[in-house]
Amino acid sequence: RDPYAVSVLTSATSPVPSSTGSNKGSSVSCLAASPMSVGVATPMSTSHMDCAWTTASSHQQQQQTSAADATPTPAGCYYATVRFKKGSAVYVSDFSLGEGEYVLVEADRGEHIGVVTSVTRRAPKYNVVSRVIRGADTQDITRLNRLRLKEETSLATVRTHVQKLSVNLHVTDTEFQLDGKKLTIYYQSSAPADFRKLQRRLHSKFKCRIWLMPEEEAVDM
Repeated sequence: RDPYAVSVLTSATSPVPSSTGSNKGSSVSCLAASPMSVGVATPMSTSHMDCAWTTASSHQQQQQTSAADATPTPAGCYYATVRFKKGSAVYVSDFSLGEGEYVLVEADRGEHIGVVTSVTRRAPKYNVVSRVIRGADTQDITRLNRLRLKEETSLATVRTHVQKLSVNLHVTDTEFQLDGKKLTIYYQSSAPADFRKLQRRLHSKFKCRIWLMPEEEAVDM
C-alpha cells in the first residue's frame, strides 16, 4: 500500500439559489476529495502505515470567505408599466426606473420604446416575461420622432391600399416598432375581413412584418 495515499469523503448539504433568488427547499449533496478542504495526510515513517493529520481549517475558512466575497449581490426587481402609442404593458427590470422616463423594452423579435408611467416592487399576479433593456438615449428619442413622422405618411399609404383592395375596415392609426422590423395597423371593422392580400401588399411596400390589430384590443395590459 502507498503510505501517501489517502481517501477523503465529506458530505454536505447546502442551499441552491433558484432563478428568482429563493433557496427554499433546494439542496445539493457535495462530495469533496480535495485534501486542501479537510486535511493533508503526512506519513510518519516509510516503514509504518501510521499517518497523522494536519488540518487546514483556517485555509478552508479563507476559501469560504473569498467565495462569499465573490458572489454578486442580487439586483433589485422592479415592475414598470410602459406606455406606447397605443396601450401599455408591464415589464420587469433589474434596475430602478422613474416615471416619465423613456426606456427600450423587449418586443416582437426586436426592441421597442415607450415611456414609464408607474413603477412598483410588487410582482403582478401573472407572469411577466418581457424585460426593460435599458434607458433610452438621445439617439433613441430622435429615432422615435422620425418614426412618428413616417407613421403619418404610412397611414395614408395603408388607407390607399385598403381602398384599392376593397377591404372592409377603417384604418385608425399605424405604429412602427423602434427597430423598424414591425408595423402595427390599428383598425375598426363591423364585419370579418380577409387581410391576407393587404398584408402581402404592405409587406412588399414597407419591407417589415405587418400586424393588424383591432382598435379595441389596443388597451392597457
